[in-house]
Amino acid sequence: MLDIHTRIKALREGGQVKRAHAKQLHREYTVGTHTYNMLGLLEVLHPSPSLALYRAILWHDVPERWTGDIPTPVKKARPRIKKELKGLETDILSQLGGLFVLTEGEEIWMKAIDMTELWLWAREEISMGNSSVIDLHDECLGIIEALFASGRMPSPVGRFVDQEKTRPHRFLSDVPERVFE
Repeated sequence: MLDIHTRIKALREGGQVKRAHAKQLHREYTVGTHTYNMLGLLEVLHPSPSLALYRAILWHDVPERWTGDIPTPVKKARPRIKKELKGLETDILSQLGGLFVLTEGEEIWMKAIDMTELWLWAREEISMGNSSVIDLHDECLGIIEALFASGRMPSPVGRFVDQEKTRPHRFLSDVPERVFE
């Protein structure tokens, strides 16, 4: 494992990597934003998350500091690239001390939270008039629904998504009294 200075720099620099860079965006979307939002979803939706799951979420995209955020269509079109990339990311996480063994249930939570966060981000972009992420939104929702259909969707996440997808997205008011009435 590398020294603490390198590990801290890796976390900080990894958080600056731009996500969805091949899309036209209304606002910046970074690994740091994605990770923070995943941890927030986990905190609110999971009844008792393990420290290993928190830590796995914190580190899961840090290797993109060295690989970049390779767009999903590239990985789908070239499965060999996806496999090689996964191996490189595992090697990087191992060197950084960010590789955590999760239970099957924790892996399910990780995937569900990861997809749900990306879906929510796309919903927010669409609500601001960004039609370039509609396909991404729909693909995420399809993955979420497939996880649910296969029994691999934690029920708190599934309930949240079912409720959220029926509501139009609105950002919270800047006036606290309107939010906390």
